[in-house]
Amino acid sequence: MRKTPTDIKEQLKAYAKELKISDIGVCKARVYDELCDALPKYDTPFVPSYDKRISPFAFVKNARSVIMCVFNYYTGEKNDANLSRYAWGLDYHSVVKNKLSKLCKLLKKDTGDFEHYIFCDNSPMCDKHLAYLSGLGFIGENHLLIHPKYGSYVFIGGIITDLDIEEDVPLDTKCDGCKKCKESCPGRVFDELFDARKCASYIMQKKGTLSADEQKIVANSKKVWGCDICSQVCPHNAHSVITDIEEFFVKSYNVEERFIKDDVSFKEAYKNRAFFWRGRETIKRNTDIINTHNK
Repeated sequence: MRKTPTDIKEQLKAYAKELKISDIGVCKARVYDELCDALPKYDTPFVPSYDKRISPFAFVKNARSVIMCVFNYYTGEKNDANLSRYAWGLDYHSVVKNKLSKLCKLLKKDTGDFEHYIFCDNSPMCDKHLAYLSGLGFIGENHLLIHPKYGSYVFIGGIITDLDIEEDVPLDTKCDGCKKCKESCPGRVFDELFDARKCASYIMQKKGTLSADEQKIVANSKKVWGCDICSQVCPHNAHSVITDIEEFFVKSYNVEERFIKDDVSFKEAYKNRAFFWRGRETIKRNTDIINTHNK
C-alpha cells in the first residue's frame, strides 16, 4: 500500500523515538525568502552568504519536505567547567548525522528509496528557522531556538528529501522578553542591533591574535571554548530535562593544559570533541587569555 504523507509522518515519529531523537517535525521545502532581510545582519566569516541559505533545492533538486530534529544535550550542572556545555561529550556533528542516517535507512524500509541530504550545523541552510517552521520551538531574544521542553540546550539536524510528508505548524509561543540574556552577555551582542561578531563563542573561534576588547570578552565568558551565559540565565532553561542520549554525557568538562602543550597530546585527548576542528593553537590562546585575566 502506498504511504500517505500522514503515514510517513507517523512512522517518522516512531523511528525518532526508537533512535532517541528528542523531537521531530516537518516543514515544506520551498524558497524561504522571508529570510532575505534578516540573514545579512548575521553575517560573519563562518556563515555563507544569505542567498545560499534560503533554498533547499540546491541540495535536493526535487525537494518536497524538510525533516527537522532536535537533540537534547543537557547533562546537569558543573560550575567550574571551562568548556561550553555543548562540548562536554562527543562531537555532536557526528552523533546527529549518525542518527539522521539511521533514520533514513529505517524510513526506506517503508517508503522505498528516496533522495535526501543530511545536515547539522555545516550547511548553508538556516537550521533554526527550519526548526521553527517545523514546530520545534521559537526563536528567543538570545537568538537561539527554544524548545518548549528542552529549552535552548538542543542540537539541530535536518534532512531535505523528495518525500511528501505531512507538515507541522510553528508554535504559537514567544520569548518571555525578560532581557536577562541581553544584560548578561559578555560581548553585549544584543545591545540595539544584534552583532554576532561580539559573541564570545564566535570570537573564540577566530584564529590569530585577538584585540584587547575581544580578549576582555573571552575572559568575561570564563570559558576557553564557547559561552553558555545566555542559556544559563534564560528562564526557559530553568527546568531542563536530562538527556537520554548517551554520547552527550561527559567525557570531560574542561580543557586541561597538559593536553594542549603539543599537537600529539591534543589530538589524543580531544580528537572526538566538537572543538577539535579549530586546532590546538586557538584553544591554547584562549586558555592563556583566561589565565592572564584571572590572575
